[in-house]
Amino acid sequence: MNPIAPQTDQRPTVHILDDDADIRLSLQRLIEPLGVGVRCYDSPLTLLHELEPEQPGCVLSDLCMPEMALGLVPATCEAGVQKRSAKRVAF
Repeated sequence: MNPIAPQTDQRPTVHILDDDADIRLSLQRLIEPLGVGVRCYDSPLTLLHELEPEQPGCVLSDLCMPEMALGLVPATCEAGVQKRSAKRVAF
C-alpha cells in the first residue's frame, strides 16, 4: 500500500437523481441496507459535477426532471464516465 496515495472507497455507489425529496429518501432507505454507497442529488448538474468516473456504481434517474432528463446519458459520457464503470438506469 502506498501511504501517500489517497484512500478511496471502492464500494459500488448508487447515485439517486430525483427532484422529489421524498422519492430520494425512500430510495436511499431501500438501497442502503444492501451495503452499497448511496448519494442523492436533486439536480443533474450537481450529479455531473460530483460524479467520480473511476467509482463503480450506477445512476438511478427520474426521466421527468426539468433540467436535462434524457440529456444525462450523453453528459455522463462527456464527463468521462465509461460504460464499464457506471451503468445508467432510469425510472
